[in-house]
Amino acid sequence: MREFAKSLDRETDFNREARSIVLFRTTMADFPDLWIPDVVAEYSRGRVLTLEFSAGERVDFYARRHPEAMPWSMNTPVTLTGF
Repeated sequence: MREFAKSLDRETDFNREARSIVLFRTTMADFPDLWIPDVVAEYSRGRVLTLEFSAGERVDFYARRHPEAMPWSMNTPVTLTGF
């Protein structure tokens, strides 16, 4: 039960998640067709994570409608390299 509690605590540590998002945005910056919402730091805390609003479409919905536009099949695992 302690391990589950620790795991749950890590999963809900939004300061950690915010740092991961910032790192991921930086890492993926060379992919102009990929938009990752930024963290809104002034409205985020350890238990609250606020991201930019996106009026776009979920990538999985888009991929189902436009499979030809996707660089891979949504059923095929993808390994990102080069970072």
